[in-house]
Parts: sequence; C-alpha cells; structure tokens
Amino acid sequence: MPIKSQLAFMIVLYTTKFCGFCSAAKRLLAKKGLVFEEIDVGFDSAKRVEMTQRAGGMRTVPQIFIHDRHVGGYNELAALDRDNQLEAWLANDPAALPSDTLGDLSEQ
Repeated sequence: MPIKSQLAFMIVLYTTKFCGFCSAAKRLLAKKGLVFEEIDVGFDSAKRVEMTQRAGGMRTVPQIFIHDRHVGGYNELAALDRDNQLEAWLANDPAALPSDTLGDLSEQ
C-alpha cells in the first residue's frame, strides 16, 4: 500500500514549466496519491544552482529527491515504481537503498 499524503514534502521535484519528463513524474506521483513539493527552476537561477549542487552536478530536469536522497530523473523514479521499490524508499527502508547510500542513513 503506498504511503499517502500524511508525509507531505518528503518528495521534492525540481522542474521546469514545459518539461515532458517533469509532467510524467508528477502524474506518476499523483496517480499514487502522493504529495510533493515542486520547485520550478525555469527562471530562478538560485534554485537551479541549488538543484545542481544537490543532484551532484546533474543539470537536467526533473531532479527528484525522496527523504533528501537523490533519486535521479523520471526514468529512475519510474524504475523504482516498476520494481516495486518506491514504497520502500518512501518508508525510508534501508534494504531498498543502493549500498552506496546506506552510510547516509546512519547520519540521519
């Protein structure tokens, strides 16, 4: 069962207005009943710099974060959903994370 809106803004999407992959990511999350914070970087250079720094230099949109962990873009989000791993990421389940991110959980 998907985790619903009581955990608002544990998901952050950096987007631009006319981005097809951004729209697809928002549709996927909305279909699952999830709420998210959307940050439009189209005309906000400070937010674009913030996104690029958080995303390890990635400059494309969308850039998606769950519990402050970088998911990647729409393709990575869709793969998590397809592989039934999205709910585990939302629940902050360490078993669902790639091994290189496990150290981050111990610091939280």
